[in-house]
Amino acid sequence: MLLRKMWRDLMKNKTQFISIFLMSFLGMLVFVGLDAESSGAADSVESYYKEYNLCDLWVMGAGFSDDDARMASRIKGVKNVEKRLALTGTAEKYDNAYMYVNYMDSNDINSLMLYEGEPFDPEKDGIWLEEWFARTNNIKVGDQFSVKVDSTRTEGIVRGIVDAPDYVYFVSEADVMYPNYTKCGAAFMSNVMYPDPKNIVYNQLLIDVYDEYSDDESVNVIKRKIENKFDRDDMAVTDRDQNLSYATFDAEVRQHKAMGIMFAVVFLAIALLGIVTTMARVTAGQRTQIGTMKALGFSKASITFHYVSYGFIISALGCISGSVVGSIVMPAWILGMFRGSYLVPDLHGTVTGLDIAATALAIFVSTLVSFLSCRKELKDPPAITLKPPAPKKVRHSGLEKSRFWLMLSFSTQWNIRDVLRNKLRSLMGILGVMGCAMLLICGFGCFDSIKGLMDKMYGELMTAGNKILLSSDADADYAYDLAVRYKGQMIEETSVEFVSDKVKKSGSATILDRGNFVHLQDRKLKPLKLNENGIAMTSKMAGLLGLKEGDRVRWHLVGDDKWQYSRIEQIYRDPSIQGITMKRKVFEDMEYTFKPTSVLTNMSVDPSLVDEDEVSSVLNIEGMKASFAETMEILNAMVYVMVIAAVLLGVVVLYNLGVLSFVEKTREMATLKVLGFNSAKIRRILQKQNLWLTVIGIAAGLWAGWGMLYVICTTVSDTLDMFPILYFPTYVWSIGGTFLVSIGVNFMFSGKVKSIDMVDALKGVE
Repeated sequence: MLLRKMWRDLMKNKTQFISIFLMSFLGMLVFVGLDAESSGAADSVESYYKEYNLCDLWVMGAGFSDDDARMASRIKGVKNVEKRLALTGTAEKYDNAYMYVNYMDSNDINSLMLYEGEPFDPEKDGIWLEEWFARTNNIKVGDQFSVKVDSTRTEGIVRGIVDAPDYVYFVSEADVMYPNYTKCGAAFMSNVMYPDPKNIVYNQLLIDVYDEYSDDESVNVIKRKIENKFDRDDMAVTDRDQNLSYATFDAEVRQHKAMGIMFAVVFLAIALLGIVTTMARVTAGQRTQIGTMKALGFSKASITFHYVSYGFIISALGCISGSVVGSIVMPAWILGMFRGSYLVPDLHGTVTGLDIAATALAIFVSTLVSFLSCRKELKDPPAITLKPPAPKKVRHSGLEKSRFWLMLSFSTQWNIRDVLRNKLRSLMGILGVMGCAMLLICGFGCFDSIKGLMDKMYGELMTAGNKILLSSDADADYAYDLAVRYKGQMIEETSVEFVSDKVKKSGSATILDRGNFVHLQDRKLKPLKLNENGIAMTSKMAGLLGLKEGDRVRWHLVGDDKWQYSRIEQIYRDPSIQGITMKRKVFEDMEYTFKPTSVLTNMSVDPSLVDEDEVSSVLNIEGMKASFAETMEILNAMVYVMVIAAVLLGVVVLYNLGVLSFVEKTREMATLKVLGFNSAKIRRILQKQNLWLTVIGIAAGLWAGWGMLYVICTTVSDTLDMFPILYFPTYVWSIGGTFLVSIGVNFMFSGKVKSIDMVDALKGVE
């Protein structure tokens, strides 16, 4: 009997229960989906790292010999050491694509994963190419391929199509923040392919440690031992967390986990509010039925279980189905787009114990809330429950007793009383509107932030139209001639290692010659003029090192054994390059030789310039921006999720709220009709309250959306400094869209005023 009654009640209140189901469904779909996607991505990449032996430490310096490798291998905890010469060049036949070139004496560490062709052989000539670059450029095994490094061209047969665990993510100077593997690739060769194999000088040592020494603390101990053993200031030792490929993928995973939690909190909070309001209304409306069941001999426990099962069944159906659908759909969708940004084989979703526990917890909390919301009507004995409830004692608030109250219109007074007497229902409406506005602001804000960063980088921070990259063979005189010829500005960009209170970080140093193509901005994004007598440090790097303006930092150029102890004169923000900037005079005062690595210009560059040995490539800023726009698929997908979720959230919550509000106000609206209020005026009264709640919800949503956007922007890797940007049209679209959803749903219900059955609404309790 109770099962049939529950089914009738569910059908009678289907709108509210469908709303609870959808909120539970969406909350767990997003949470479990993003967690399964991020956990699966983490598991996939970890398996990849383990199977192909990603190195634990990179030792970088001007040159390493066999003796250096043997010395490193004798350190306790070190399992294996390999030498590598890592350079950058261009593939001239493929639109001067940017190439990472690696000459290797063996391949037990950072082993190449073979797709087709021959396994890597250190005794064999030939080139092994990264799979995505080869496939998108239609390069096959057996083709001839050449790469230009400085003024030297190396040509060989493509022996294999591969991927490498240390090249999960990599970018060229043209890509800046997002990769374009069609125009940026990696080539791997044995040292016999080097132009002068007998005199090859390796600039990297790859360190692999034993499994029992692979925890962070042990790796740091080995790292310090290597530094002490070599005792070379021209050397930098970095771990996985400082590796661009490893750190960027790890940051992406953490970002998705954070987003899943934020989504789930919003949806499940609203689902719980829906349970509270719906179950309180159902039990209050069935007070007489509850008393009758008690009088017929049903125990309090069985009646309690009956009503609690409403919330349990609906939330269980919503949470479980959301978890199942989310674990299937979301990982396949998002990881499918990962393949264009991260080169990890066999990406798949993984449902974790956290997902199962979160689903069970959500069901438990929903059931508990259902019990707490209906126990009031279940605690009284049958004699009391069978009677109509005593009228609520209405206490006038201080506002209603004030003179100001008398100045308000009747509609305003009526709505204020209704809001104060139905706080949960009003709160639910505010949260629904807030969630809708929050997701819209965050979604559109992601677009604004990326577009703003690109405009800032290539419109405010660097105003040159072209960047001529020089090879290592180019001397200062050649760079000067280019700068004169193209009315440009010479700059030097080089790798730097920083040390502060046992914190060691790798970054970049930018040295500026005379010119006006590079600009700085302070932490408030206001123009900052570079000091003539000191160094300026990026805000992100200063934060990582725990430094502030006025502090001193130890640093040295990678490959140079001379350390500097410099005062940080200024702090500035840069989205893509973290490190320090100084003028040429400051650099030369430190007894360094200025060796330009590029020339910035606004003039058109002769295409034949790239044929000169001293020129590595020429980057066009507009082309870089266009290339970046092509790599926005993952971000676009996340924004689409937010916008769709925002609309669903707004419609479902406000529709449920409208049903509750209409049912609860039927008697009051009928009374207003009897008093002479026509339907149009009553609709205006209802819409006024909706307008208030919408305005409050939007105000809260703007703040929450900014916070959500801030979390997304600050969970990127250490190499990037994203800051949230919101343009005025985003506010217009977000506020307007939220208003449209809210007012549209309210208009639908306020139109039902004409259909109220006056007799049924006004008759007393029989």
